[in-house]
Amino acid sequence: GISVALTEMLRRDKALGARIDLSPADINVFLTLASDDDRTLRVYAGEFLHDLGSPMVAKAAIERAAALGKSAAMDNARFNLIFIAQNGWKDLPPATRKQLAPQIETIRRDSRGKDRTLELLKKLPAF
Repeated sequence: GISVALTEMLRRDKALGARIDLSPADINVFLTLASDDDRTLRVYAGEFLHDLGSPMVAKAAIERAAALGKSAAMDNARFNLIFIAQNGWKDLPPATRKQLAPQIETIRRDSRGKDRTLELLKKLPAF
């Protein structure tokens, strides 16, 4: 329910995202929801985190996506985590982006044959 309420709040006014301060533990909870098998949980948590546009969220989402492995069961979660990362990625310092290069490569390797995921991954600007 909280995920739905926060998503709806940001749908009405994206500027409110700047006033939301999530702890790393909070981010972890929302990333878990955004990786859930339940489509509704995944979509609402994913949209909320994406709309926040937080570099901290982007970094955590990429790290989590890289840790999922090659399991086909994780394809939706991997896609959603990359989607989440896109909005905050642009504000990550270049040094942090560079540190995440091995994780990006892992995601790319684990997503072979998943064109939708690979296309989304291409939208993350280079270092």
